Amino acid sequence: MNQFKFAIDNDNMAITPIENIFINHYMPQAHGDYVKVYLFGLKHCFNQSLDPIDNLELSRLFNLTEGDVIKAWEYWEKEGILSLEYVGAKDVVVTYYNISARLMNSQKSQDVQDEAPEIEASPANQMEARIADMYERVQQMYGSRTITQKEITLFRDWISDYHFTPETIVLLVEYSMNLIAKKERPFTTAQIISYISRVAEAWHKADIRDYAQADAYIKESRDTQKLYYDVFHYLGLKRNPIAWEKALMSKWRDEYHYDMDIITYGMSRSSKTDLRYIDAILKRWHDQGLTTLEAIEKNPGAPQRPDKNTAVQNDQRAQAHEALDQADAEWLRSLYNESE
Repeated sequence: MNQFKFAIDNDNMAITPIENIFINHYMPQAHGDYVKVYLFGLKHCFNQSLDPIDNLELSRLFNLTEGDVIKAWEYWEKEGILSLEYVGAKDVVVTYYNISARLMNSQKSQDVQDEAPEIEASPANQMEARIADMYERVQQMYGSRTITQKEITLFRDWISDYHFTPETIVLLVEYSMNLIAKKERPFTTAQIISYISRVAEAWHKADIRDYAQADAYIKESRDTQKLYYDVFHYLGLKRNPIAWEKALMSKWRDEYHYDMDIITYGMSRSSKTDLRYIDAILKRWHDQGLTTLEAIEKNPGAPQRPDKNTAVQNDQRAQAHEALDQADAEWLRSLYNESE
């Protein structure tokens, strides 16, 4: 099978075809910076040998903010002459359309469309189908309560402003509704919308865009909350951890790479429930290069590992454990609500 390629070594000698309809109709009413971004992207479409460029590099090239570059892409997408598909937190696939052909296709009658059902749906139509499926799945979660117009608008805004995929929003609503279901008090419709909005804002700040990122974020959040719960349960602390305590516990896992067995062993070495004392013990092991429980136990002066069922506890800690055991389920549920 023959293959054909056009090679050019100098980008300045290449050619970028621009449709007259763009110059005559779209360019005059567009912001000048938006036109620059459009034309530069069009050049990349016709010269695949160029190095890839992201929005940050484009902003530096044209002396714009990264937000202005994103607004330019979104403007042309609304004009219907290109489409955007976000991949991960930063990368975006920009698909340019042949404007004349697109306008001609949009004028075809429904009869012509019915005669050619094999023609693949446009990216815009595919997105609308995914959005429609999103609303249907959310409505199934709501049951008897009808999805409100405010929610419909919110979801659309999250797709355009937060760059969430429709599938991400379905997972977001499912995640939020599961958390709400664990609450003892009933939520009104307004409270549900407010709660879901706070979760959406948190995901946006965490640079979540697609379903895979959201799913990973949920799992990591649950693992982190489980760590906080296990540590506080062992210490008999019947309260939520504060910010600096969360930072310490996260450091044990993420920086020291210690599992719960090592952390528990470190807590057994301290007669105090103050996490700073425990951190000093774990930090010393980390600085000594002790990465396993076996290595720590072989360290000179290290006591034998206490049996989990017979660990010695002072009276204050034992009393706290007894009270905590009665409230484990409620407290764990409150810990899992990271958006409040």
